[in-house]
Amino acid sequence: MDAVWATVISGIGAAVIAGLIGIISSAISYRVAHRQLESQLEENNRNRRHQILLAIVTKRQQAIEDIWQILFAMERHAALDDKDLDMYIRSLMWLPSDLRNSCLEFLGKHKAYLASHQGALFPLAEISALRQDLITVANSVELEHITARS
Repeated sequence: MDAVWATVISGIGAAVIAGLIGIISSAISYRVAHRQLESQLEENNRNRRHQILLAIVTKRQQAIEDIWQILFAMERHAALDDKDLDMYIRSLMWLPSDLRNSCLEFLGKHKAYLASHQGALFPLAEISALRQDLITVANSVELEHITARS
């Protein structure tokens, strides 16, 4: 084998090795970038879920406060005005389903009581029972517990 062929073969061998190193390097780079992207997407999803839960909890707390305020109005006055009734109904959508149903049932009892007892105040025991349910939900610390009830 003369020197020209040896040089050509060694050049081709070096090019093949360099090419393989380039292919392996790009494959590793792709895998690393892909894993980083997946990790970033997962982190973004976690952050988005966290922001949604925070928004729900904030709305839920505000709804509980609004209903709490309306219950005090029910203690002082026999009937609710339209503004308080609208706020009561709008607040219900942010409550867990069991508490929402209790609040709707309470409102039905309240209307029936007022229809049968003209001008009389609704029994304080009924208001206190609903208020206790509101306290239970308001004091729930874990987000999973709050959202599991919905």
